[in-house]
Amino acid sequence: MLKRVFRLARRARERLPRAVVALITLVAVAAGLTLFLASLEALRWYLERSIKTSLVETLRSSREAAPSEAIRRTVEALEAEGESLPQRLYRVVGGGGGEGSSAPPTAPEALTVSSFSDLFSSFAWLDEGKTTLAHDEAVTAFTFPPRFALENAVPPAAELRERGADGSDAVCLWNDCLVERGNTLSFTPFSARSAYAEERYRAPLPAAVAGEKISSVSIGGLETVWLVGVVIEKNGAYEGRVFTFDGAKFEDALDPMSAPFQSPYRGTLGFGGTDNDWIAIYGSYEGTAYHIRGSGAENVSRFFGIRAMEGGFQPVVLRAKSGWYVWSLTDGKPKLIKLFENGTGNVSGALDLTRAAFPVGARRGSLGQEGGGRLVLKIATAGGETEWKEFRDLGFSKDAPREIVSKNLNTYDAEVRRATIAEFEAAREGGVVELYLSNDGAAWVRAEVGREVEFRDPAGVKLFWKARIDPAGPDGYSPFLDRINIQMKVKPQ
Repeated sequence: MLKRVFRLARRARERLPRAVVALITLVAVAAGLTLFLASLEALRWYLERSIKTSLVETLRSSREAAPSEAIRRTVEALEAEGESLPQRLYRVVGGGGGEGSSAPPTAPEALTVSSFSDLFSSFAWLDEGKTTLAHDEAVTAFTFPPRFALENAVPPAAELRERGADGSDAVCLWNDCLVERGNTLSFTPFSARSAYAEERYRAPLPAAVAGEKISSVSIGGLETVWLVGVVIEKNGAYEGRVFTFDGAKFEDALDPMSAPFQSPYRGTLGFGGTDNDWIAIYGSYEGTAYHIRGSGAENVSRFFGIRAMEGGFQPVVLRAKSGWYVWSLTDGKPKLIKLFENGTGNVSGALDLTRAAFPVGARRGSLGQEGGGRLVLKIATAGGETEWKEFRDLGFSKDAPREIVSKNLNTYDAEVRRATIAEFEAAREGGVVELYLSNDGAAWVRAEVGREVEFRDPAGVKLFWKARIDPAGPDGYSPFLDRINIQMKVKPQ
């Protein structure tokens, strides 16, 4: 029987045109595909109903006495008819175009990313008329306006440190004196000076620098030990080493690996402070500095940049109640730089007070501290006269909020859609700092470091930033703002 059927089919195929046979074959294939798709749809419907039933029963059997609004809406949605499970879940959970929309999310708009940085070296990108914080051009930073007073004073009982007529520098502790002259050291113990006022014992340089090419030798004093700085010239570069000296032996005061003084510029080391809290500075065209507390050393070189160093000088560091003061032992280069800590124990900021403290043309200046913390300046004027001034540090003027306001930063012919303050280097003690962004200069949006701001008006073609600082804390504290980086996303017009 089967053989007969196949034989008839073969004869029919031979008698029918090929086009008809192809059409019949296509219809058969389409029918089979339709049946397959219908089976898949039935399977999908079964799975959906099973998932809905299971999820509804699970939510209903929850032990919560008062299910959340989201759960209630989800149950209602799952029980709704006429819409597939994926569509309903997408709408209820909140995807796509918002409540009630089942449309998928639109692709993000293509925007051009740009970056801007300001080191506050000038007002090139700042609105000077609207900026009320004080700008320090030498340190390149903003603070509350500093307050101090210079008043005529009588010479103190003790002589201030300065180089002698022969170029020597002496530092005395407990009546014993270490003297540096022409890169050589001599030590005068009190016992020797009591009998022979001019007798000095030559002190060799530390053995660690024996045989090296010496560029400079300098000295300083802490509470119970002296400090000796030696700068070595190697292959056209310079390396500084710091040692303690107790009157008999030298020891490394700093690990050259963890606190290195290496520079392409010739310079001289200077120091000051207490046995467990002191600062060492390499004074050259561009300074290097470390704040040493116990066994740790913090790099504070950023306060001694090219502008603050003014070509280089030999620094002397004085620790006072109101902060750290760095002055110059170099003839013809008077300097006065203040470092402040804002109560943190670490250096938070700096001010260059040189132009305010010294008259024009001053040849040199020495700073000393008397009992009770009184600071005294000895100034050698251009005319060869000596002036004595009491330097009274009054902290900062914090009578009102202050601001920094930028100029327009967007140089593109483009709409500024979003912006982020990526970095904002600042010590914030002494004030409450608030940051803002705007793409039109009128509507300001509160900003936080690292968080992107999307502007309400997408048509704004400018970008501004500002910082508002409200006073807080003692008058001796101030925020110190020294760098900002902003990233913007723009749409070219």
